[in-house]
Amino acid sequence: MKLSWVSGLLTALMMIPAAVWIANQPAGAQAPESSMSAANDTGMISVPSRYSVKLTSDRLEQEIRSKGLKFLGRIDNKANAESIRLALRPNTLLLFADLKLDTQLLHQNQTLGLDLPFRFLVWETGDNAVYITWNNPYYLAQRHGLHPNMEQLSRISQTMVQLAKKAGGS
Repeated sequence: MKLSWVSGLLTALMMIPAAVWIANQPAGAQAPESSMSAANDTGMISVPSRYSVKLTSDRLEQEIRSKGLKFLGRIDNKANAESIRLALRPNTLLLFADLKLDTQLLHQNQTLGLDLPFRFLVWETGDNAVYITWNNPYYLAQRHGLHPNMEQLSRISQTMVQLAKKAGGS
């Protein structure tokens, strides 16, 4: 019991810099432009959601499970920030895996383990817009020296776009 409390505290403390940065963004702060391009400089893809962070996260979890992917959990960054008396707009990280694909990718380069499992960040801007953001699998492949034309990258890229659009109501 004591260990889980300490673990939770350490997780919350590690988020302080991000929480402070996000909380200090101007009210009109927006997500990176929605892009499905592999050339996206940030390596992130964002799509808007019609729903709140909570409802979008619930819908995304349901979609992940319905695709037969392994849902690994969610981290409520806002709740973690509040646990140490810091403010943060709604911000939830959902973790999931395609165990076969993840293993195949790790066989290509073990350092990909830094970026796996796959994840979605569901977050709210200062003007209450909600976005779903994730790492572009092609960007991750480039980062870890994998061949960008792998069939697996195409499949997970398409799956992630479908999951996000459906969960966000697009």
